[in-house]
Amino acid sequence: MPGDVRDPRRWPDRARDVPAYVFHLAAQPIVRTSYAQPMETYATNVMGTVHLLEAVRQAGALCVVVVTSDKCYENRERGSLCEE
Repeated sequence: MPGDVRDPRRWPDRARDVPAYVFHLAAQPIVRTSYAQPMETYATNVMGTVHLLEAVRQAGALCVVVVTSDKCYENRERGSLCEE
């Protein structure tokens, strides 16, 4: 579903077309941009996710996969829990 995740008004019409599985990749991922534009970054990364999750909850999606960047978790290349 292309569009702006920051606009909650766009979701009710689109929510009817939500498939069983949703992959959420929309974000402002650039760290320097987040420092320069913190309100826009918050609106996109946090509230955009809230709008999407609420729309798919109402539509009855079975699974939502939210993808993020390793930069926000200070990835120290120590491996992951999935490798155990």
